[in-house]
Amino acid sequence: ILTILIASAKSSVSLAQTVQPSLVNFSDTLAFSGKAYRLNTETLLYSEHHLIKLNNSGDYISSQVKYTDKNGLTMAIKSLDFSSGLTTPQLTFIDERTQSTIKVNILNKGKQKTVQIYNAQGTNNTLESLNPHNFDNSIIDAGFNLFVKKHWDTLLKGNNIEVDFLALTRAEYIGFDLHRFKSKRFKSEDLIVLRLRPSNFIIRLLMDPIYLTYNKDTKRLLQYEGLTNIERVDNGVASGDNIVARIEYSYE
Repeated sequence: ILTILIASAKSSVSLAQTVQPSLVNFSDTLAFSGKAYRLNTETLLYSEHHLIKLNNSGDYISSQVKYTDKNGLTMAIKSLDFSSGLTTPQLTFIDERTQSTIKVNILNKGKQKTVQIYNAQGTNNTLESLNPHNFDNSIIDAGFNLFVKKHWDTLLKGNNIEVDFLALTRAEYIGFDLHRFKSKRFKSEDLIVLRLRPSNFIIRLLMDPIYLTYNKDTKRLLQYEGLTNIERVDNGVASGDNIVARIEYSYE
């Protein structure tokens, strides 16, 4: 969630070998699902099926996500590897509707981290490399949820956190402000709503804030509202715009 993952390739370069992710079973796992609805409606757009492999300490090792449309057909598959950092996982995302692939690799060059972004769509491939100046305070894709848990106490106090988020389609890091928006109680649960919005005023005009609702006690994400990582595809043709939705999560 939170990144605009699909984009048309800009130039032709060789694409590093990509491993097709597949859903497998693990002995120590966390499984949950999400249903994405059109904003302010109960119209189902797609579903997410998450399977996370955990180590003995309960930390993430890897994660696999399958996206299915309202008819249960596979739309996309994403795999994440957290060996590069809990908030900065490496990832492979394959959109089966458009036969496009995005892959993010983290390379260690001494103390410097290099982020490589491969984008393949049809016969067009691109490769971009970034050297973030503050890698430890950056986020890639699903690393956001673990970033929230890491800074949970700071957010509960109402403090604002500035973070750099990798925008894959732009091949650059974009600054965001994250803070507690409000607290509320629903069905005997204490909830915390966080708001994430671009730091840059111009980008803020183009992108609405993202709202995330967490259970205060379990720290579990219950609802996400805003721009998703799934592109809108009309009759097999990529639109270039990502779906805006409300995603409601349930845990097994």
